[in-house]
Amino acid sequence: DGELLERAQAIISWLEGALVASDGLVEDRIEPDGTIARQRYTYNQGTTLGALVLSYEAAGPARHLEQAVATAAACAAWIGGGGVLDRQPPEFNAIYLRNVLRLARHADVSANVAQVATWAARTWEERRHESTGLFNAPEPSVNDTAGMAAVYALLAGADPAP
Repeated sequence: DGELLERAQAIISWLEGALVASDGLVEDRIEPDGTIARQRYTYNQGTTLGALVLSYEAAGPARHLEQAVATAAACAAWIGGGGVLDRQPPEFNAIYLRNVLRLARHADVSANVAQVATWAARTWEERRHESTGLFNAPEPSVNDTAGMAAVYALLAGADPAP
């Protein structure tokens, strides 16, 4: 549907102008007073990657795929800086990974996937509660555990389709 694709592209254009920073990463939100909340979360990067890839797949412009690749490169640099994935809730990282894997159908994002895989392996060893198997010891969380299950399923080859 051309009208719906135009709407998606208009939203992406707005997002680029409003929340994508000069380093290519997406800021969290705009406050009611108009200031930009300059927190960065993996789910913001992931949902933006997903929107770009889905627009491209729906016959959107090739520049959306190029933007997705550039965003993924910015994410790899950000995450490679150390500790980013550890500071994010696992469910945020699962959203990021799902959309990185969607992009992997069109571009090489193996560095991004490897970063998440390394984090997931370490998280299994360091943040899983011994007696329950839930994640984020000493305060285990069902949300975090579900996020980790999604991450492991995606790394194992589950379909990343939304």
